[in-house]
Amino acid sequence: MIERIAGKDYTTLTNIEKMRELCRVEAREQGSGLNRRDGTPTGDSSDAPFSSSGTDHASAALVSAKVKLNKLSGR
Repeated sequence: MIERIAGKDYTTLTNIEKMRELCRVEAREQGSGLNRRDGTPTGDSSDAPFSSSGTDHASAALVSAKVKLNKLSGR
C-alpha cells in the first residue's frame, strides 16, 4: 500500500515487510554443481585463453544503467 502526496509515493516499513513476504519464493534445489558424477573430464584453467568479455558485458550494463539514471534525474 502506498500513499501519494504531492506527486511522491510513500509507504511504511510494515507495508514493505508485508510485500516482501508476499513476493518471497521457495528456494529450489540446485540443478548443477561441481560434483562430476558423469565422468566428464575437467580441463586445466591455464589452457583457456584470457578473455575480458565478462567485464565488457558488465561495463556495458553499468553504462546503460547510468544513462537511464541520468534521464530519470533530469540531467
